[in-house]
Amino acid sequence: MKRYSVILLLWMGLALQVWAHKSSDAYLEVALTNGVASVRLDVALRDLQEVFALDADEDTTITWGEVRTQAKELSAYVGSRLHFEQAGEAIEWQPWSMAVTHHTDGGYLAFESQVQIPKGTTHLDVRYGLLFDVDAQHRGLASFRQSPGSGGSVPFVFGPTQRTFTWNLTVPTRVTFGQFIVEGIHHIWTGYDHMMFLLALLLPAVLWRGSEGRWMGVGCLGVALREVIKVVTAFTLAHSLTLFAAAMGWISLPSRWVESAIAVSVVVAALGNLIPRRQAAKGREGLSLRGILRRWGSNPAVMAFGFGLIHGFGFASVLGELALDRASFGWGVLGFNLGVEMGQLAVVLLFIPVAYGLRETWFYRRIALQGGSAAIVAVAAAWLLERSCGLAFMPF
Repeated sequence: MKRYSVILLLWMGLALQVWAHKSSDAYLEVALTNGVASVRLDVALRDLQEVFALDADEDTTITWGEVRTQAKELSAYVGSRLHFEQAGEAIEWQPWSMAVTHHTDGGYLAFESQVQIPKGTTHLDVRYGLLFDVDAQHRGLASFRQSPGSGGSVPFVFGPTQRTFTWNLTVPTRVTFGQFIVEGIHHIWTGYDHMMFLLALLLPAVLWRGSEGRWMGVGCLGVALREVIKVVTAFTLAHSLTLFAAAMGWISLPSRWVESAIAVSVVVAALGNLIPRRQAAKGREGLSLRGILRRWGSNPAVMAFGFGLIHGFGFASVLGELALDRASFGWGVLGFNLGVEMGQLAVVLLFIPVAYGLRETWFYRRIALQGGSAAIVAVAAAWLLERSCGLAFMPF
């Protein structure tokens, strides 16, 4: 049991490191028309703050005036970290213009410029090196679009081990399916709200409530696995439906609503672990929060499906930031969703065996289940306040 406890503590420590910092994202769009590449790069102000200390008055709000005072340094930084090369020779940029814009997760600084591509260029190497020195998990989500009729656009994800994209200008562009699988795995592992929701549903999978309301360990691993399969399948089905619908533009919800609802889902899922899993009493309690939590807690698969619909909109927001054509978007959605499922499966395979081994211990029932669920409620409640009121006080 001591060995299992150490393993679980290490697992939880790794999870906390993942949740403690949301990896940074930047968005790169390149459109090639008549030999001129128009480039736009959006970088989060909160990430640039880590490099330039833009918030000079330290009031937690970065203004255009504060950005403008370091305009030359910002332009030089981007110019030194983003390169277009032809046959090993760097291509000169035109001067950068800058403007503050907004994405679903806050304020960004948009850099725009143009590059004259030499005649006869068949392959263009794009080298990307932003922010990796301050955030090892940084990703650059890119979209490359050729002139009309040449094959549309191609998505690409720059990362610590994938910093160069070779753009073949002589053939129609192709979707990098494997890159979006990797990005889906990365997103579920660094999507702290999605991970906490999944963990809240997995924590009680190896337990059941006895007649006196006490948590008891399940009799065999097969029982726990059946419960997990139902929960994960329901969550997968639900978020796949809304991910596809939102990504294709069939349904659109305000990002503040979606992010706030995701925070609510985490609160409710974790609270369900703190309410006895028995049939809610009829009458007044059945309409109370406690009664609702009891009914939902008695069927985690129903909770996973209901809130999974909301989480799908959150997954779609990552892809929605890219200006991709419909064909590219379809493949991107498929690869991204497959990566999310692979990431979820990895979580289950890591967590369930350890949880099963500890299911009969005081440590698991009190510290992991009840203490962990209470901590998740506290963090998610803070997210809800932050997201619903437009505040920014959480460090992650």
